[in-house]
Amino acid sequence: MSGEGQQLLQLMQQLVRSSSDNDIRAAATKLSNTVLAAGCSGCRSVCDLFLAGDGQLVQRYVATMKGVSDTQSLVHLTNVLAECLKDKECSGEVCRRLTDSGGTEVVVASLRSLGPASQQYQTVTALYTILYKIGKKDPRFAVRLRLCGGLKVLLRRLQDNAQKCRICVPALQCVKLAAGNDQNVSVLGRGEAVEHLCRLVPHLWNMSGLKQQLTLECTARLIRNRMNRRRLLKENVIPRLLPLLQPRHKLEKKTQYNVQKAVLNIVFALADLSESRGPGATSADLSESRGPGATSADLSESRGPLLPTSVSPGARGPLLPGP
Repeated sequence: MSGEGQQLLQLMQQLVRSSSDNDIRAAATKLSNTVLAAGCSGCRSVCDLFLAGDGQLVQRYVATMKGVSDTQSLVHLTNVLAECLKDKECSGEVCRRLTDSGGTEVVVASLRSLGPASQQYQTVTALYTILYKIGKKDPRFAVRLRLCGGLKVLLRRLQDNAQKCRICVPALQCVKLAAGNDQNVSVLGRGEAVEHLCRLVPHLWNMSGLKQQLTLECTARLIRNRMNRRRLLKENVIPRLLPLLQPRHKLEKKTQYNVQKAVLNIVFALADLSESRGPGATSADLSESRGPGATSADLSESRGPLLPTSVSPGARGPLLPGP
């Protein structure tokens, strides 16, 4: 192990052995400053430390992060973890070890502890980025996130930081992963996630291409649920979505394709009458999809034109030939 690795190992051991808040703060500050000053070599050295042995160092680091009560210590611990996950070669295995050590629950608890009015803008962004990277490697991420109360944290952050693109983008990435579970889709719908995403639609034209894509893809995933589709219908978003189909030079071709694909998926889901207004739809279903002020004429229009009760022989067309 290099001299830099030995120094980081000593600082890491000092950190996980600390018990008082002052000792943890001092050790976390030293470790964070050393890793940030070392740059790429520091990231790789921390990854090597986390991957060495049977993963006990990762478990102790997560336990330290879970037990910390000082905001400044949490900032430094988050910085070290965020720098570690920048190494693309080792980040996958580190994320898997973090998952096995309860990293998802700890990151969600850290986000909750910072509060909605926290001034730690970069720390919140880093925590969401860490959560997203962990989620990509964990097939049970959506379930873990719901069980530890992470869905409420996601919704709160989206509402508080809708105009802050650096926070909103990783938060939307986490919502997209969470929406891969049907039960999560229902929970997010009841938490007004659909209505909140609809409030972002009028401003999408002036937002970054990635934020446009993520907002629309999250909406498309949420409206797989029938009730969420009805919520979106009530918002009347189709006239505001159609302009996004127009080609724009400021977007990359791949991003523009993904935005247009997401818009078409939303429009197709809203226009699919087989679920929301199919043959088994009742008057209550139709009136709910039409709104509280729907009249009988609106309902009959939703059902389509009535078939004639009697048809003249000449109107039936030519008869099929016999055998």
